[in-house]
Amino acid sequence: MITAIVSSVLGMVGGLLPEAVKEFRDTRAHTREREFLTLTHNFQLEREKLNMEGKMREAEAGLLAAEMAATREHLTAIIEAQAKPTGILWIDAANSIVRPACALAIFAMFIASVSAYSLGISAVNPEFGAQMGSLFAASVEAVLGFFFGYRSMARRR
Repeated sequence: MITAIVSSVLGMVGGLLPEAVKEFRDTRAHTREREFLTLTHNFQLEREKLNMEGKMREAEAGLLAAEMAATREHLTAIIEAQAKPTGILWIDAANSIVRPACALAIFAMFIASVSAYSLGISAVNPEFGAQMGSLFAASVEAVLGFFFGYRSMARRR
């Protein structure tokens, strides 16, 4: 009788054991597949984030370029509108004199302040005063050369 009970129990366990092993294997395979899918999904998500960042940078660059073009067109329209003669003689004469007069006044103030500074330095240190005077003369020549060169090129356009 004990043999029958033991054989029955072993038969039941023997019948359940392959099913339990199969269930254990399937569970582990399912867990690995889920981990693999999670890793794949995370990888694709990161790749899409990087693609979106690149697309955002491209879109921002495009917006910036469009903004710069619009600003350039706007400034060009403003300059063209200001440069147009009005047809009234005294207004056109004042418009042509104002900018050069302002530039001359600023340049004269610059010359006066640097001359006073150079004379003050010359009284204390004559060598440095001479160097300062030659540096000042070179800077004045550079600024005047730039202004005249720019004006002559602007007229050619």
